Amino acid sequence: MANPVLIAEFAPGKNWNDVILPNGADLDGINDRIQTSGTNSLWDITGNIEQRYHITFDDYTPAAAVDIIVKGPNVPSREWKCILETDGKISVYTSEDGTNWNGGSPATSTAANTLTNATTGWLAWTLDVDGGTAGVGLFRFYEWAGVADAPLSLSDWTEIGTGVSDGSAPTSLHNASAGVDISTTTGEISGIVHEVQVWDGLQADGGTLAANPRFHDSSVWAIGDTGAAVDALGQEGLPSSPVWHNREWKRFYEPFTGQWHQ
Repeated sequence: MANPVLIAEFAPGKNWNDVILPNGADLDGINDRIQTSGTNSLWDITGNIEQRYHITFDDYTPAAAVDIIVKGPNVPSREWKCILETDGKISVYTSEDGTNWNGGSPATSTAANTLTNATTGWLAWTLDVDGGTAGVGLFRFYEWAGVADAPLSLSDWTEIGTGVSDGSAPTSLHNASAGVDISTTTGEISGIVHEVQVWDGLQADGGTLAANPRFHDSSVWAIGDTGAAVDALGQEGLPSSPVWHNREWKRFYEPFTGQWHQ
């Protein structure tokens, strides 16, 4: 499995080492987010889909709704978006045509998650595109409390509420030519993102793990001129740009020795 390349974007005054920790990407809810470097076919799933997020949220009932992950937020490239709501429920928007969110509203878990603030846990959702009443989609939502890897089978997790199958449940997903954002400027994550899993199909039915960026793994991050980790001003910070930082004439570029502007 070849994982997508990721780019960290963070606020002015920060550098790479402020955001990328040994155990994940530390996003403080202020101008921090992660994006894929362009589009990537690993995310192109049009049928059954399963997503799992290993995150330490500062607050699992946030003051404002949080965009955990989004593929194609804008018309005509909408595909899916997962939100942590202020009441602790999980909502998922999906689109069949790239323009309209299905049903005009999200499918939302019937209960709130029960994870403890500032502790590490897992959240997950599944979509069986023809598993609901009259052949429409069926959503299910799950949680797992713990720092370590969660059980492979979601049957060993705790289901959040009951299945949701209504006008928000699609029978297919639009194949959007779009990148993926983890946290957005309108719904920012405050916490540490450790890992994301996107399954093509449902794991219980033999689905395959299509994309699995683990944010503590340096191999998933773009470096140097290929699309480095940058702040909102386009400045690179160590260790994303060691060539820039170590050039012999860097003394002439003060005060940018900590965050080179490329």
